[in-house]
Amino acid sequence: MWAFITFFGDSNFTLPGAALLFLWLVCNSRWQQALRWGWWFGLAMLLVAVSKILFMAWNIAPPLLNFTGISGHSASAAMLYLGMALLLSQEHGAGRRLFYLSLAALLVVAIAMSRLILGAHSMSEVIAGVGIGAFAVFLFNASLASPDPQPDTAPMKGKSLMAASLLLLLLLTDGRPAPTQTILEEIAQALSGQSRTYDRAVPLQEAAPAPEKQKRPV
Repeated sequence: MWAFITFFGDSNFTLPGAALLFLWLVCNSRWQQALRWGWWFGLAMLLVAVSKILFMAWNIAPPLLNFTGISGHSASAAMLYLGMALLLSQEHGAGRRLFYLSLAALLVVAIAMSRLILGAHSMSEVIAGVGIGAFAVFLFNASLASPDPQPDTAPMKGKSLMAASLLLLLLLTDGRPAPTQTILEEIAQALSGQSRTYDRAVPLQEAAPAPEKQKRPV
């Protein structure tokens, strides 16, 4: 069950999902919102990648936290699902908006918990991921209050199509995780000039059974 839940935070699903959300805004002529969404989502993912590369390449990380980089699953899930809830409830009252945000928050918490239970991340990494994603959504929502040169107040169209596209995307990916960690390791090796990347000094407690992890000795 937890392996299924954790996939909803995998970049193989969240990155195309964020792109679909961008295209949905563009198709509704919400150009300002689309650009702001792309900016804040991209910036959050960049912070995740940089934090992981800094550790893997040069062992740069906050001390005493068992920290090897921001949890990408937690950050992208918080950004995508909270952002989607805000946009879908944009034309509704406070009650409907709170309902959508509560559902999104529950999904984000479940994904974050799955990273801990599966032994993929430490508590500090998951908290950092949720925090970065939620803060990026807060900044994105704040930017929506800025006046647009040509504001579009028409109701958003294609919500059902957007939901169907996400479902189709889920079926097409077939639960396969993206090779983002491997790509980041290769980048870290290229930047540092070392043949191996750094690994966490304090091992995590893994649930049983759990997928065998690839060790990256110093």
